[in-house]
Amino acid sequence: MSRLPLSLSLLRRLWCVEAIRLKEEQWGPFADEAELRRARSQSTETSTRIEIRAQLLCERLGWLGQQQTILRYGRWALYVWALLALLLGLGMAQAALGFGSERVNIIRAFLLLLGVPTAGLLLWAGGMLHHLLRRRQTLALKRPWRWLTARIARGPEGPLLMQALINVLQRQRLGFWLVSWVHHLFWVIALTAAAVRLWLLLAFKRYFFQWETTLLDSERFVHLAQWASTGLNFLGFAVPDEQAIRLSDGLTVLPPSAHALWASWLIACVLVYGLLPRLLLLLLSLGCYRYYQRHAQLDMQRPGLMTLLPRLGETVQELGIDRPSSPDGVPLRKEAAHSVVCPKLRTFVVGMELAPDFRPEQAPWPEHWQWLGVVDSRAQRQALIDRLQQDPPEHVVMWCDGEQTPDRGLMAWLVEVGSYADNETVVVELGCAEPTRASMQLAWQQRLEAAGLKTVYFSFDSFLHSLLAISAHDGQDDRN
Repeated sequence: MSRLPLSLSLLRRLWCVEAIRLKEEQWGPFADEAELRRARSQSTETSTRIEIRAQLLCERLGWLGQQQTILRYGRWALYVWALLALLLGLGMAQAALGFGSERVNIIRAFLLLLGVPTAGLLLWAGGMLHHLLRRRQTLALKRPWRWLTARIARGPEGPLLMQALINVLQRQRLGFWLVSWVHHLFWVIALTAAAVRLWLLLAFKRYFFQWETTLLDSERFVHLAQWASTGLNFLGFAVPDEQAIRLSDGLTVLPPSAHALWASWLIACVLVYGLLPRLLLLLLSLGCYRYYQRHAQLDMQRPGLMTLLPRLGETVQELGIDRPSSPDGVPLRKEAAHSVVCPKLRTFVVGMELAPDFRPEQAPWPEHWQWLGVVDSRAQRQALIDRLQQDPPEHVVMWCDGEQTPDRGLMAWLVEVGSYADNETVVVELGCAEPTRASMQLAWQQRLEAAGLKTVYFSFDSFLHSLLAISAHDGQDDRN
């Protein structure tokens, strides 16, 4: 159980808020009395209280683990994306120089290395213009997102969590810059791999460069080559002059220095026209993403959040029926945790709506167990919650009167008290006759299991005998 409700990053907290909002929009409000009380005790700011409530509800429902799974799959998808970029870059370099041929067509090599990256850059520029002109963006490529969601977000709540994440990225203006960062990262890796592969191929094998064309005349190619060399010449790279360009038609034998000049020109084109713009745009996208991430904030005008404001006030006391009960009658389900109950744990024992003068026999209890008394009234409940918040135990024992009906309110109260300890045990004292005892025990068992409370005993004596057996077994293991 998390002791720090705001330990998650801001983006994760907003993700939790949106996921809970979507769920409540579909199925109605949660039974969240415990989460509201803890949120009010942790902060005085309304937005922070909403974030704490959402995180506690996600923790209770097991959604924090599903979020971690989605993020882990996202990282693996990014690794696969980078591997594809690496393979593409290596293939582009090999295709530009030809497969086994020693003669390189300069026009074909230039287009193979820079044609697709330049087209992708123009598409990105159009997307950025669209992003800047529209106030509210919708994340592009919705169908691929849905396809990816169906494969990454497993489980009944996986699609809802993915939709919540997409909504947060849209609302905080992060979606475009995240997609841009991934897009430019792909081409940075691909063009880096292509440049390295080109250098290795050209360094250890002799290639002969020439331009071949049927439609273009020699003068047109000279002008195109000089235009493509403008940026390289400005940055100080060595470029072929007009005479060298005109003589590289394959009909004239060029000296080795001319071929070396064309080789360095081709690598420089990849670095200057391909890699350098992508690297700058990668840094721009990362910077904008981090800027919007730092300035992200909760939108209180979202449907479903405004209705929380009255319930998050300090003086709010909910009376009567605030929402219809769920169809199965169980208002609150707790994510079942692996409970390890042993006598060595620091334990609080609480009487749940027992007789006010009830005093248990504490002689057989372990010395470090503490009796907190019977909790029945609202003031006693608040005092117990304050005590558990200030000094949470390792184990809490909730001692209930089995003659009472295990109603919805009592289940919610048991789950709330149990949430303040790492381990919890419910002891239901059944003192009724045998025919009634069986039906009451079944009713309690079903309600407690539905609420996620798995460690249940139906008499305090049997609970103590079980603990003594565990203690004796542990002692025997220590001696062995």
